[in-house]
This record gives sequence, C-alpha cells and structure tokens, in this order.
Amino acid sequence: MLTENDMPTSLDNIISDISSRKGTYWFFWVVASIPVIIGSSLFIYGIYDIHHELMVGGVSVILGYLPIYVLWKRVKKSEEQLQKIRINTRAMLNSEHNLIIQHNVEGHILGANHATAKRLGYNDEELLSLSFWDIEEKGILKRRKDFQLQLSEGEGISYQAEFRTRTGDYIPVEINTRVADWLSSPQLVTVARDISEWLQTENDLEASRKSLERARNRLETRVHQRARELKRQIHSRERAEKDVNELREFLFAMIDSMPSVIIALDKSNHITQWNHQAEMLVGISAEKATGKRLGELIPELEPHIRQIADKLMIEQYPYSQRLEIDISGKSYVLDLVIYTLNTAVTEGVVVRVDDVTEQVKIENMLVQTEKMLSLGGLAAGMAHEINNPLGAILQSSQNLRRRLGTKLPRSRKIATKLKLDFEIFEQYMEQQNILGFLNTIDEAGKRAAVIVEDMLSFARPAGAEEQDLDLEEIIESSVRLAQNDFSSKKKYDFRNIKISKEYSNNIPHVVGRRSRLQQVFLNLLTNAAQALADTTILDPKIELKLYKKYHYVVVEVQDNGKGMSERIRRRIFEPFFTTKSESSGTGLGLSVSYFIVTEQMNGEMEVDSHVGVGTKFTLCFPISKDSLRYNKPHSAVKNSEEGEQFELPLSK
Repeated sequence: MLTENDMPTSLDNIISDISSRKGTYWFFWVVASIPVIIGSSLFIYGIYDIHHELMVGGVSVILGYLPIYVLWKRVKKSEEQLQKIRINTRAMLNSEHNLIIQHNVEGHILGANHATAKRLGYNDEELLSLSFWDIEEKGILKRRKDFQLQLSEGEGISYQAEFRTRTGDYIPVEINTRVADWLSSPQLVTVARDISEWLQTENDLEASRKSLERARNRLETRVHQRARELKRQIHSRERAEKDVNELREFLFAMIDSMPSVIIALDKSNHITQWNHQAEMLVGISAEKATGKRLGELIPELEPHIRQIADKLMIEQYPYSQRLEIDISGKSYVLDLVIYTLNTAVTEGVVVRVDDVTEQVKIENMLVQTEKMLSLGGLAAGMAHEINNPLGAILQSSQNLRRRLGTKLPRSRKIATKLKLDFEIFEQYMEQQNILGFLNTIDEAGKRAAVIVEDMLSFARPAGAEEQDLDLEEIIESSVRLAQNDFSSKKKYDFRNIKISKEYSNNIPHVVGRRSRLQQVFLNLLTNAAQALADTTILDPKIELKLYKKYHYVVVEVQDNGKGMSERIRRRIFEPFFTTKSESSGTGLGLSVSYFIVTEQMNGEMEVDSHVGVGTKFTLCFPISKDSLRYNKPHSAVKNSEEGEQFELPLSK
C-alpha cells in the first residue's frame, strides 16, 4: 500500500533543485546579456570606425553568446530531465494498485491515478468534477477535529471509511492522508487501500497468510523498482521488510495464542504448521513436529483427516466433525474442522481441533439436570396423589379400630340388635389377629407419609433466604431418603448396610438452606453405599457422628469400604473427576457438596481414606449466632442391624 511516507522524497529534492536552478539560470542569462549588448554596440560602432573597433566588436559578440548558449543547453537539459521525471512519476503512480487522490482542503479533487478512476467507475474528467466528499460520503476527515489538527501540524492520519462508486456501491478502504508540503498551495494527498477482501477473509488464517505473501511481494517489487530508479529508496525497502517480518511474527504469535489446535498439512500429510496448543496436546514441539507425518504424532486422528481431506479435494468447502477418541491414553471429545490450503508454493489442508470434552460433560450435565427437575416435579405430583389415598387408608384404619371396639355406644346398640356377643367377637378378632393387621396398616401408612414428606422436602425448591437448621433432623431425613433409594440397576441396598449413629446432646443450629444441606448428606451416603457395594466385606457399615467442637458443629460420615489411594483422594473434590463409569456418575456430586459446605455455608470439608480400610468425610459448620439449644433430653444412640426395623424421630 502506498502511504504518505512512500512519496519519493529524492524526486521532490530533484524537482525542487531543478526549479531553483532554473531561476539561477535566468539570472545568469540576464547577466550574460550585458556583454552581448555591449558587443553589439561595439559592433555597430565598428561599422563607422571599421579601422579601429571592428575586430573588438566581433570578439565581444562571440564571447557574449557563448555563455548564453551554454546556459540555454543546461536549462533545456534540466527541463527534459524534469519532464522525464514527471512522466516516470506519473507512470509509477498510475501503475499503483492503491487509490491516490490529490485534493484541496475543501475537498475538490485536483488529480488521481488510473486505479482510482477504474475502481470507482469514473473517467478522468468525471472524477475531476467531483468533490472528495462525493466519494467519501460520511466526511470523516471533515468532521474529525483531531484529524484536522494533526494535518495542520504536518502529521499524517489514518482511518477506515467507505468510497462510493459510480454505480452506488460502497468499497471499504483504509485511508492515509497527509499535507502535500512540497507544493506551493495547501493540498492533501490521500492514499486509499481497498480492504474489501481483507474484511471478508480476516477470520480465515490461510487467506490472511496468502494476503500477507501477496502484500510482501508487491512491496518488494515496488522497492526494487524504486531502487533501480532512485538509489535512495533502500532505506524505505528495509523499513518495509521489517514491518512485514514483524507482521509475520505477529501472525505466528496470534496462531500460537489461539485456544484451538492448528495443524497445516501438505498433500502428502506432512506437517507444515504446528501451533502451541498442538504442542500442549501431544507434548511435541513445533520444531520436532514440522516435516513429520501426522500419523507418527497423532495416529488416532490420521484416518479421519485422510478421509475428510479426500472429500475436500473434490468438494472444496470446509468440513466439520465431532470425534470421541483416545490420545496418549486419555479420552477426548474433539470438534474437528478441516479446510483446504492452496498457496503459490504448497497445497494441502488446515486442521483445527477444539477440545470440547468439558463442554460436552456440562451439556450432558444440563440434560441430566433437566431430567432431575422433571423428576422432581413428577415426584411432587406423585407425592400429592399418594397422600390422598394414604390419608383415606389411615382414616379408614382408625374408623375400623373404633367400630370394632366396645367403647362406641352405636357399636353396642348394633351388636345388641343383632344379638352379637361382644366377648366372643373380641376373642374372634384376637385369634384372627385383626387388630395386629390394623396396627400394621397404621405403621405402614405413617411410614409412607414420612417418606412422602421427605420426598417433598427434597424436591421442593430452596427458598431465597437462609434459616436455622437442625442438623440431626436433616441427617435423619437424608437417611430415610437414602434407605428408600432402590433400583434393580444399582448394586447397593441400604437395607443390607448397618447404619450406626452417635449424636451428642443439645447440638446448636447452623445457618443454611435445608435442601442443599440434604443434598450434601445424600451424596455422602450414596457414595458410601457404592463403596461398600464394590467390596466383599461381610459386615458393611456406615457410621454417622454429630458433635460440637469449639464454635463448629462437626458431622462425620465413615464407611468401611475399599477406600481410595492418595492420588484419588487429592482430586476427589475436583469437578467432573470420578472413578465410576460415565453411566454411573458425572463427577460433580462431591465437588457440588464441597462448594455448598465451604462457599455457601462458610464451613470446612475434608476427607481421610486408606485403601482396604475405608473412607471418612468430616464436615464442620459454624454455629448460628442466634442458635437455640435443645433442652429436651436426647435419646440413646440408635443402631439398625441388617433387616431390622426401627423408629426414627419424625419432623412434620
């Protein structure tokens, strides 16, 4: 692109020098005319005095015209050089691809090169009749006071605008304007570069590289041409080459800083470009990777790329595909985009690889969350529907117990009317264990009511405000929910696990949200049950402890399962980290629990585990400032043996 710095300064000096010398030559012309005039006078005088002055006059004429002739030849040679320079300069500007316009401050166009007229669709006469503001309709230069101030101070300005063509189309251009200070009148020279193609292909890296190569070639060509014409253009060429190298380094740095893996391959599948992300993925530097076949470094990708590359050679449009592959023993989900690479020196393809493994996990998690939300709504609806017949069952059981007894006068009246002996009837009910069946119905109905209440409590969305929470009640509710969590697909069953509980008396309340805290305990209980299901121990056990320590309430959840290694223990709270299969877990349960305890409740959570011994999770919750201590006596520690039914404290 021809900018204001690219104007031939040496040419300006030559023209100025010739112009100044031309005035000097005319001065010498006048001075030299004096002996001519004198000689002519002497020559005329010599006619009258032919004997004495004839020879003197002739010599004076010859001596007078000789410097005039020499000065005339020099002036003529200077004018020819000036005309040749003007023609060469005009030809050079007309051969320039950029749009070069000379105009005054008011915007009237005084001149332009052929590229300007051709690109805008005008002929020379039409172009000279227009104003610069007819082409650049927004008038950025006219409206920007800071631009006008820079021009007045002799500085050049650069900005982007649009030129309007004769057909009404608009061409995006990059404009460089400066004052033509080598001219006598105030005029501006604007060099505009058409950036249409650059704007269309700025996101296409290969197109940018090709554009860079073309720009460099044009620049080098112009520098060589000017070097042949003007020796003093060497400095401009060196500066331009430096800019190109810096731009090339910038592009390489930009490619290396991209989060995507960028790999360029030639037709034989050899690597020609290997960015920093590719180094991070494979562990091989660009220096070592360049020139090698892709199959040597990433054999898992080569079959897919070769198949797609064959299609690209025919169809010539980008191709994208999502792959699930293993690289260096690690599973990845990759978005693969391949498009053709055609330059003057090579042909091949460009491969862009994006690691979307975590994104896919999040998407799957969102889908699972939506399912859980739907299941929560369904559970709430089912609980409501179950409560109605459950209430009828419990009420009917109570009515049967009352009507089968002897306390109601109406029952005695009907028995007397039917001549029924109550003592014999009571013996009949006792031998048939009818009252025992009614008691079983009452107990089962109440247990079902508690389960429904716990389901509604867990499915009910958390309120916006935090409240004082009774940890013992929430743990008990979580245990009841966990004990009713059964499925043929799951390998664990809480009914086969011994649950031991040790609760201290008068445990203070903590501040938090019930549903979230219940989610923490359910996660810990479920993980413990899964750990016990994977072992062959004969006495699976989960121990729950609740006690106060300093200003904290401490909860311990311990199992005697298989335990975990130190490497796994260090990563157990990381999001998406799981030792289970993808169908069994997402790796978010413990990380979410850790976030709830530490971030939302300002508590602490840690894990201690030994292989073959078991795992213990310890949770510390700060005591509520307004906590009310329990004054009621706490019941003794309760144990549940395998298959044994026991009463739990209920909370309505």
